[in-house]
Amino acid sequence: LFMGKKHKFPDGSQATPYCLALGYSARDEFNQKVLGKTSEQVKAYWSRLILANQGHPPDAIGSVDAILERVSSEPSAIAFIDQRWVNDKVKVIMTFK
Repeated sequence: LFMGKKHKFPDGSQATPYCLALGYSARDEFNQKVLGKTSEQVKAYWSRLILANQGHPPDAIGSVDAILERVSSEPSAIAFIDQRWVNDKVKVIMTFK
């Protein structure tokens, strides 16, 4: 979902991924541990797709509160945050260390 290769959840419903804005360590950690890429590699990947008109990266959200609001109010939304920021309005589907 976060690399634009899939656009739906396993149940077939539409998925809208969001990511934290640049500068959040959770973004770099997610890229490295989940996507297996450095932030620079992810940026280069999306640059190639944009130039080829083959997709666009997930919208970057500028604050954790805004991410939590988006995910809690939009059924298709999915995002990543540091586990310490999770509240009872969102559902955790995966954790990583």
